[in-house]
Amino acid sequence: MDYGNVVTYGWGAHSTQNQVHRDLVADNDKIRYIYGFKRNDHVTEYRERLSGLTPESRAKLQSAVLIFKQLSNCSPEYLNRMFVRNGESSRYPDTRAFSFSAINFWNSISVEIRNSKSLVAFKNNLKHLLRSTQ
Repeated sequence: MDYGNVVTYGWGAHSTQNQVHRDLVADNDKIRYIYGFKRNDHVTEYRERLSGLTPESRAKLQSAVLIFKQLSNCSPEYLNRMFVRNGESSRYPDTRAFSFSAINFWNSISVEIRNSKSLVAFKNNLKHLLRSTQ
């Protein structure tokens, strides 16, 4: 379900509401495929069973988890090289959309959630926040 979410997260920041709608339609198609439903079957109940999060919320969650791991020194070195700190220039121009959107979202998360003691606590608290705001 989630492989493409982090990759496309941030693209919608500079596009129209149409992109968000297309992501949701694609997500609905994935759910129909997983459960073997027909094209016109409703999937809301089954979205709740899987995660309860929209594609945008799942992308925010995954992006924030990547940042949490990086700041906690729990991510692999190749991912650490993709993060740019303190105004350094990036050698990875294709990461700009992610950098802009993910960092803006990270900064919008409360300090209490960002300072969670463990990755599990961070994910649980952030999931709760995302479910309450979507």
